[in-house]
Amino acid sequence: FTLSEDHRKLLAGMITNPVAFGLVIRGIAVDILVAIVFVMGLIAAVDIVWSRFHWKQDLRMSKQEVKDEFKQSEGDPIVKSRLRSLARDRARKRMMTAVPRATLIIANPTHFSIALKYVRDEDSAPMVLAKGQDLVALKIREIAREHNIPIFEDVALARSMYKQVSVDNVIPSQFYQAVAELVRIVYSKKAERRQIS
Repeated sequence: FTLSEDHRKLLAGMITNPVAFGLVIRGIAVDILVAIVFVMGLIAAVDIVWSRFHWKQDLRMSKQEVKDEFKQSEGDPIVKSRLRSLARDRARKRMMTAVPRATLIIANPTHFSIALKYVRDEDSAPMVLAKGQDLVALKIREIAREHNIPIFEDVALARSMYKQVSVDNVIPSQFYQAVAELVRIVYSKKAERRQIS
């Protein structure tokens, strides 16, 4: 479509036939309108593609934004680690203050110690007051010696109990017989001491 061809038709139509002149004008207007609609459609299509591309780019997060969002949703890993460490320290201190109330300690020579409390006619089963491994186990034994709490070395029982018992709970029933024998020894030694004094 070129305007110069329509321009010639327009001039020829004005001279020869006034009715044809109106039709030529209408044809030119339709051609211009079609051209405008086509160009506008092309611009709109490019704009939609461009806008969608930028929208997707804006949705993407930088590495720093991902880290910040993780910290906000999950909490700062450093703070969480520190809180866990403080909780472990408090639990360890609480355990150590409970050791003097123990009836007996079950240990293996170097790795595990379990402090149990059992008071006849009060407790339904022995309760775990503290348990520890390595340095904590040595500390439990040290406190036990300071308070004259009997320490029984039984490697298999100490290992098995350490894995299966939890602090502030009664021992599982599978340990009743072995622990009952140790409690019986403790009570018989206490009875002997009373008879001597």
